[in-house]
Amino acid sequence: MSKDDPRAVPETETPNGTVHGVSSHDVRRAGLHDSLQLHHLQLLFDTFSQQLSITGHSQRRVGARNTGHPADTLSLEQFRSALTTAMGEESWSGKMEELFRELESSCDGRVGREMLCDCVLQQLKQSEDTSEAELIGVSLEPVIRRCMRYKQYPVIRIVEVSQPPPLRYITISERGTLTIWNSQLHVIESLELCENTGQKGSSSRQLRTWMTDAVYMPNVHKIAVASMSRNIHLVDVSTSTCFETFHLSGLRHIATALCYWYNVEAPGEKCALMWGDEKGAVNLLWFLQPHKGLFETPFSKQSGPQQVFLSDICAQTSLIAYQQSPKVHSEPINRIRYNPRTDLIATSSESSGSSVVIMDVDQRSDGYVWKIEKGVRCFDISWSLSLLVTAGPDPDLRMWDRYVTSRPVAVLRGHRATVVDVAIHQDLGKIFSYSKDAVLKIWDISSERCVKTIPLRFPNVQTGRILGQGNFSLLLSLARAPALLLSCREYLALLRLQNGASNGGSAAFSCTPYRTHLRQVAVPAEASLGQTVESQGCPAELSDGQRLLLECVRASTQPRYTLRHTQTS
Repeated sequence: MSKDDPRAVPETETPNGTVHGVSSHDVRRAGLHDSLQLHHLQLLFDTFSQQLSITGHSQRRVGARNTGHPADTLSLEQFRSALTTAMGEESWSGKMEELFRELESSCDGRVGREMLCDCVLQQLKQSEDTSEAELIGVSLEPVIRRCMRYKQYPVIRIVEVSQPPPLRYITISERGTLTIWNSQLHVIESLELCENTGQKGSSSRQLRTWMTDAVYMPNVHKIAVASMSRNIHLVDVSTSTCFETFHLSGLRHIATALCYWYNVEAPGEKCALMWGDEKGAVNLLWFLQPHKGLFETPFSKQSGPQQVFLSDICAQTSLIAYQQSPKVHSEPINRIRYNPRTDLIATSSESSGSSVVIMDVDQRSDGYVWKIEKGVRCFDISWSLSLLVTAGPDPDLRMWDRYVTSRPVAVLRGHRATVVDVAIHQDLGKIFSYSKDAVLKIWDISSERCVKTIPLRFPNVQTGRILGQGNFSLLLSLARAPALLLSCREYLALLRLQNGASNGGSAAFSCTPYRTHLRQVAVPAEASLGQTVESQGCPAELSDGQRLLLECVRASTQPRYTLRHTQTS
């Protein structure tokens, strides 16, 4: 590739420093801005008013003519005097003149107080964003790489492989190229996935096809990749060289979203590969004895992956159990999550009549159904916080109580383009959202506000142009080296995170949703995550400006919770 190609990214990519937004000129005048704080603004307004009053009185006393200058502007001397009075120092004299010349946009030797205050507020906002980002442990310098073999086909999924060590990331392209990266985002190897076009018992040929989703299966060290050909590829990643082992064919419909669960404490016990399909059905494939093998397959001298058909393996009752819940949604399912504690499955689609559904695996009871205009394109759920976050075709995020389907708890506005993926970091109390214009936003759950916006400077991003993104463009990796990985078409970015818990202990409990209609709060406790405690003596609703506080006092081994509400400042 030519060195003049704007899309070219060298293998020894340096971190993208443009996110800081700090130029060399900002560094030269950083001292003065660091000294200007919010309490100086009122002093500046008062000083400006006094200077203007004195100036106007002097002009009227001597009968001076109207100079034509706006009433709320000052000359350099008046500007220097106002700042000196507010800050109490004259050591910034040279910096004051430099700042004056910068703010003097009209070149008439005058500066308005509104211009100065806007400048101070902008600098304070930048400092606040930087300190907030440091507080929540987000690196502001992403490492960006280009997936050279993807040929501008988007990354559809990013997965992490932490076992066996070392930590690796794997990306899957829309055309079936699987690439393994090390923890520093250097390519280890790639594998091309092909489809077997032959029917059962006939000769076949290999063709490339389109992929829809992928998921990691940690206890068996495999990655499942779904395709538009109604197949699922199983790729072994237990060694440094990955290879395809099984080719599960004959699915009833195209798998559009994948999910996997296994018992971390007993990895040899039953586990499940789940998928939602294009017809809105939920499918569960239980592997009953994964330590003995996933499928019963006859010995074959043929090299390459073994092809197995869903209709055949369903008869292998000692190893496999298959169940399907049809017509859960009227549109293709685009996300699926599973909660093993309560045996619940959460799915979403772009259907207005069944945007999000939370149901029992065996459908023994009625589920919860969210009906959201224009449907949902992505969601994430924290079962212990009872928090659901959804995003649709519009740029807004919506926070829901997982038991209340009628209206959202809050609407988070700030994105300018459609949100393509969202993730909840429970330990940090944050929500990460990523939009089509390659902008990452970090939201605080308790305050329901955006605390950081990071525009990722991918080489293929152009102003006013929205690129095609994969459906699963964000990975919140909580392995030994916590990180955020984001894709933009064929590019990949890595942002380092700090661990949510300090000193190796459990994360501090900082906030919890309060359900006014139930007069209850959901309390994450060591013995039982999501334990519900009745809020004795609390009002049914809190007025504006009031906050519900939860105090935890440990008496011997049992926690006791005291609820109270206070007026916030």
